[in-house]
Amino acid sequence: MYHYDSPVLSDSQGTISDFTIPLQYNGNLLKTMEAAYTDDGSPAGPQNWTAFKQFGYVFAPNYEDNLLTFPYGNDRFFKEINDQREVELTFHFWSGETVKYTVTKDGEQVVGKTIKSTLPEDDDESENPEENDETGTPGENDDNDSEAPEENNNDESETPKEDNPGKDEGKTDAGDENKETNEEENHVTPVNNNNKNNSENTLGKAGEKLPETATGNYNLFITGIIILLVGGCIAFFVRKQKVQI
Repeated sequence: MYHYDSPVLSDSQGTISDFTIPLQYNGNLLKTMEAAYTDDGSPAGPQNWTAFKQFGYVFAPNYEDNLLTFPYGNDRFFKEINDQREVELTFHFWSGETVKYTVTKDGEQVVGKTIKSTLPEDDDESENPEENDETGTPGENDDNDSEAPEENNNDESETPKEDNPGKDEGKTDAGDENKETNEEENHVTPVNNNNKNNSENTLGKAGEKLPETATGNYNLFITGIIILLVGGCIAFFVRKQKVQI
């Protein structure tokens, strides 16, 4: 876990060979640096086709002493900066924060200055619309506009019901009658069908009942035959034993 706070820069002066920027990192790690002239926004320093400068070659952080150094500044970074042209440096940190700084070279001398934040001015501008809202003039108009259509809508919705009560009553009565007739038909038809099915099952073609005891008669017939066979067998064996005696 890294605990960090916003980095803080301080003004500085020095020569092109020993110029450093006091920088309180406050737990932040430096990611990269941009360098551009403030007058036209063109890249400044080595590799002038891009504003992003090479880490360790053009600049290098010193976390122990809370400094930002320019290695061999007289031969690299400051050598390729025009005199008396202000250069804006933008430092990007891995935490996502960015801070800006300006340096100006005049011969062998270099002057560095911090850029003040403009957040308070932005806050003052953002407070103006809130004050306008507090006056209440647009709010009152909005409330009046919102209330008026609600009353009109309620009046319009109520008037047709009071003017034409007969139409609604006629529709409801007709609808109720249709519902009752449909319900009666739906209830009657299944009852009649069940009665017909039951009558068809119980009556034959000539209107007579089907032989419900046919299975019972068949069972009696089979049992009678079995009894006769058993009785015949018993009588045969009895006669056979008498003949032997």
